[in-house]
Amino acid sequence: MATPVSQGVHDAVRPLLAFDGLLTVLVTTRDGLPVEMIGHGLHADKLAAEAISILLTAEKCSKNLGLGKLEFQVVQLENYELVMFDLAAYVLVLVFEAAHGQDVRAVVEDLVKPKLHKVLGGNA
Repeated sequence: MATPVSQGVHDAVRPLLAFDGLLTVLVTTRDGLPVEMIGHGLHADKLAAEAISILLTAEKCSKNLGLGKLEFQVVQLENYELVMFDLAAYVLVLVFEAAHGQDVRAVVEDLVKPKLHKVLGGNA
């Protein structure tokens, strides 16, 4: 049986599931601990840890160069694309098939983030 947080995360990310090529949706803490993962083919704990490592490195570079706060990051790989969004105490990680060509930012900002904020206790 799904917990209220698990069900809330699923409800919050539902608008993303309509995007072609989306393989995985992961909500993780900034410490790299997975909260909830929807999708298949990847280990949540490994994906969370590696995605956080990439995001924190990019944030450090941005800060050191005085380029401002990192809001989201896209990592294009040979076969996949990772799109990561800062949610304050959490990070939303989306894994797409490579070259899906879709901009998910508006959906995340307008529909997903506000719902995750409610579900995760105002820390998203």
